[in-house]
Amino acid sequence: MPPPTAAGALSRDGERNGWQEQESGTEEDLRSVSAVDHNTAWAVGAAGTVLRTTDGGTTWKTLDAGVTSQLNAVSAVSVDEAWVGGEGGNLLHTEDGGKTWEAAMIPESSTVHDIAALDDKTCWVAGATGVGSGGFIMKTADDGGTWEHQVSGHAYAIFSISAVDDLTAWAAGGESPFQGNAGVVLRTTDGGKNWAPAGPADKNWLCIAACDGQNAMAWGVFRVYDGFPPMFAPCCMKTADGGSSWQNPNLFYTLECSMTAYPGGAIMFDANDIWMVGGNANPNVKIARTENGGLSWCQQQTIPTDVVMLDISAVDGDIAWAVGTSGTILHTTSGGYLGEDPVLDTLSPDTGRDGETVTLTGSGFGTSSAHGFVTFGLLRAGIVSWSENEIVCAAPAIGSPFAQVSVYVTTPGGTSDPLVFTYKNIALSVESIYPTRGYQFNPFHNVTVTGTGFLPGARVMLVKGSTVINASNVNVMTQERIHCTLNLMGAAPGLYDVVVSNPDGTESWLNGGFTVVSPCGSGSGTALLMLGISLGILSLAGSRRLRRPKGRRGRD
Repeated sequence: MPPPTAAGALSRDGERNGWQEQESGTEEDLRSVSAVDHNTAWAVGAAGTVLRTTDGGTTWKTLDAGVTSQLNAVSAVSVDEAWVGGEGGNLLHTEDGGKTWEAAMIPESSTVHDIAALDDKTCWVAGATGVGSGGFIMKTADDGGTWEHQVSGHAYAIFSISAVDDLTAWAAGGESPFQGNAGVVLRTTDGGKNWAPAGPADKNWLCIAACDGQNAMAWGVFRVYDGFPPMFAPCCMKTADGGSSWQNPNLFYTLECSMTAYPGGAIMFDANDIWMVGGNANPNVKIARTENGGLSWCQQQTIPTDVVMLDISAVDGDIAWAVGTSGTILHTTSGGYLGEDPVLDTLSPDTGRDGETVTLTGSGFGTSSAHGFVTFGLLRAGIVSWSENEIVCAAPAIGSPFAQVSVYVTTPGGTSDPLVFTYKNIALSVESIYPTRGYQFNPFHNVTVTGTGFLPGARVMLVKGSTVINASNVNVMTQERIHCTLNLMGAAPGLYDVVVSNPDGTESWLNGGFTVVSPCGSGSGTALLMLGISLGILSLAGSRRLRRPKGRRGRD
């Protein structure tokens, strides 16, 4: 089915009680789930297991599809109609709630890995044509009456397919899991007539989720050690331009909570709101959600070490089911969130260096950091103290002289709206100005100021006693260079201090760094100064805020 909408789903009203386990009635591993509405969902798994609920999961009924091989995928379009597929060439369709099943004709050596049914007519199917013999994608537009084989004999198995509408779909695959690094991401925008490569080919892609033709996220693994046994690492990448470029939204979280044992499942509501389940057979988080495009993830559910979560499906942003090994079924009616939504009100200070102690105030943080964290950009902060309304943390080392990053608080209740923290790891200092002099009649004297620690929005001034000349057209090119224009019309001749003032209030002075020169016969400098004041070019008012440093060349 196409991605469900999250619009209006996260109302934050009522009790938010996270994920609740439901009795499935089976111990077989469940590999796929498809939610239809608030009451109806289907699930499939090992040994030909097919389950369906029509009462919100209070009871799950076992259906007989007439097969005993493993079923990997289910995609339902109504309470009565669903497609299921798996090993042994099994691709089955029911229109009467599982009472009877019709089989599509595909080779017995084929394995169906994923299914995306859009409605009662249109369905995409992806898989592998056999062990080591490549992958396939096929589509029906007439409820299974006929099938169009759109991709046949591809070099790699296709493990995942995400259909947006009847024209747009994404697919991902690779070598058999943990066999190598090669893979493929494909995209179609013409209903499958053409599938074009649209992603990195050096990863083994196991899962893909998309919300439109431009935005998609893919999960997979790649080999990092070729010895015996080989070692693999998880990877997660996201595109916002139709696959032309891909970025890793947050490597730290990918390593902590990604699928490295089995292809998992994911839902992409929009470019920012993404839900996923991982497949690590360890006590890491297995269900997570991001509302900022992957910069930080809300860790929603911790599963015991003997359970691996394998798929997730949602009706909307609130109602969802997730399934896993040992017949595990989890259900949420609150978007997976547990407790109050965190609200971030203030950062103090909001500018500092690596390791700066920062106090965050707000609400809904919870009583401890056991299941919460603070992120500065892509990095997690070290926690000093944590309470319901205040967090004290250390800004993580970013390794950059200057950067502005978004700060988030994430708890089981969700992720806060961000505030901005500005890293300033280099002290402000004015080193030089060029040219070093200018004629007092020049209203457009362009200069370059060099130094360190210049921030966007910085001011440049010439100061002589109580006279302040404010530069115009100030352009902070880099942290070390500023271009600006000085209006010297009527300025008194003599030496001026060059002052740079950053938006955070810090200043640095270059004493006597600039000279205003009086042309021969130009008249009294005092008269010209008064003329400049009368024209509003120069200023005496407000100059008390600028305090010349004593005994120092500058200050920061």
